[in-house]
Amino acid sequence: PRLQDTLAASAQAGPVHWVITEILNKDRPLKEGEAPEERPLGTAVTEVRLDARSSRYQLVQEIRLSRLFNTGFSLSLASRSEVNLFGRMQEIRFKAAIPEVSLHCDLIGRPHGLDKLHVRAFFRFGSENHEIEQTVTYDGRDLLLSSLCPFDRMPGLKSGQTWKAPMIDPVESILSQSLSSDPFANAQVSRPLVMVRVWDQPQGL
Repeated sequence: PRLQDTLAASAQAGPVHWVITEILNKDRPLKEGEAPEERPLGTAVTEVRLDARSSRYQLVQEIRLSRLFNTGFSLSLASRSEVNLFGRMQEIRFKAAIPEVSLHCDLIGRPHGLDKLHVRAFFRFGSENHEIEQTVTYDGRDLLLSSLCPFDRMPGLKSGQTWKAPMIDPVESILSQSLSSDPFANAQVSRPLVMVRVWDQPQGL
C-alpha cells in the first residue's frame, strides 16, 4: 500500500477509539461459535492529523490501562510523532507513567542525519531524577510500521495481496540503546521482516 494514501485517509477519518482486552485461557480449544473469554484492560485513542502550517502529519496516541495484566499497576501513555508528507519521522514525543510506583518517563527524539536520532529522555522514580542524552541508530521510516499509532484503514487493499514489512517498536529501540552502556556495539537496529497478507474477511488478532 502507498504510505501517502494511508496517511491521507487516516487524517480524514478523525480519532479512532480502541478497547483493549486480555484473552483468557488462550490455549483452550474453542467450540464452534464460541467466543474466547476476555476481560477489560483499558482503552486507547489514536488519531492522524495533517498540520497545514508545517505540512506534517501528526500521529497521536493515548492509552490508559487500569491493570497491567496480573500486576496491581495502572499505566498511562501518550505519544505524538510528526512525519513529513513522505512518512519519514521528524520528531517523536513520548510520555508514560505508572502512578503506583511513582515512575514517570518523558522522551523527545529528533533526526540526526539520515539514520540516527538525537534523544533526550527524562526519568523520575520516586524522588530520584535521571536524564539521558544520546544519539541512537534509527530508521525514520519505521515509525509507521510500529505499535505507536496503529492505522484502522489502508486504501486500495485487495484480497490475497501480500507484502513484506519491517516491524519495530520505536520507543523500545530508543530506550534499549539509550540505557545500554555501549549503544553502538550493535550499529544496526533489528528490523525483523514480517509477511503481510490481506484476507477476504476480517480476522481476529
